[in-house]
Amino acid sequence: MSMTSHNLTSRLIGRSLVQTRALLLASLAPLAFACAAEEPAADNVRDVRATLPPEVDGYRNIVGGEYVIQPGEDKMICFHLTWKDPTIAVSSVQQLQGKFGHHSIIVTTKEPKPDGTVEDCTEQKDMYKYGAFLIPVDELPAGHGIELPQGMKIVLQSHYVNYGDQAILTRDAVRIRTMPTADVKTWVASLATNSTDFSVPAKSVGNETFDCTLDEDVELLLFGGHMHEDGKSFEGLMGPDVKSLKSLQRVDEWKEEYRDSPPVMLALKAPVPLKKGTVLRTICEWNNKADHVLAFPEEMCASFGYIAGTKKAYDCRKDKGKVTW
Repeated sequence: MSMTSHNLTSRLIGRSLVQTRALLLASLAPLAFACAAEEPAADNVRDVRATLPPEVDGYRNIVGGEYVIQPGEDKMICFHLTWKDPTIAVSSVQQLQGKFGHHSIIVTTKEPKPDGTVEDCTEQKDMYKYGAFLIPVDELPAGHGIELPQGMKIVLQSHYVNYGDQAILTRDAVRIRTMPTADVKTWVASLATNSTDFSVPAKSVGNETFDCTLDEDVELLLFGGHMHEDGKSFEGLMGPDVKSLKSLQRVDEWKEEYRDSPPVMLALKAPVPLKKGTVLRTICEWNNKADHVLAFPEEMCASFGYIAGTKKAYDCRKDKGKVTW
């Protein structure tokens, strides 16, 4: 079995990743998959809108709305839309962001809104509404694809931290490479674990551990962890039960740059079998050097990946002591 540690290929077009709220939206058409004409930003607003590449060779741009983020704001923005084209398969996912961006991904929603709706989804209480769906991957193995059904309600979720001294105008996109569903031999879905149930006292070291259990047989293609700048170490483990866990990925020294480009365990050529009942354990450790309590979303404890052999996305959350899928 060959597993290679590799940096996430879809690096952000910007330096930082973060979560955001909504202040101002100049929305595009209810569903925009092509580059629209752009108005110049106001004199006192810095234009950091992502450049939209041409839609050629099966690539499509899923485009969000425009949003102004003030200096010092840490915001997560959720833009609702519908995939109106025929059902297709996705083989590649790239995030397109501007400076100060943390992530731009496609998520599912438990509370669909009309196309063009923008929500501030920064707060911890908002996390339950959304589930991982399309996360960055350069290219899945040949014959592998993620199903994007016609009529599916999706959300483009963007995260920014504006650490500059000027308001910024943002507009993100997620670029996907499509393929006909008839060409898919193996379906793929996202896997994510996330805890909002931790706090680290000022000037202290703290940690978080939680378990998630799979309910079907799948194969793991890609796995990585996600923390922010105060991360100290990360480990993901798996096993048939809690007494038989083996390390899947361990990062003994979490570095600040891993926030934007974390180490990733790639098993695209030799997928890791995960039987029904497999326990996935996520362990995060932080070193809080600040004079205030460290908690979500300033810090995070999460993992992400892709699994083969299913169309069902797995999204495991821990909140208030309870773990749910």
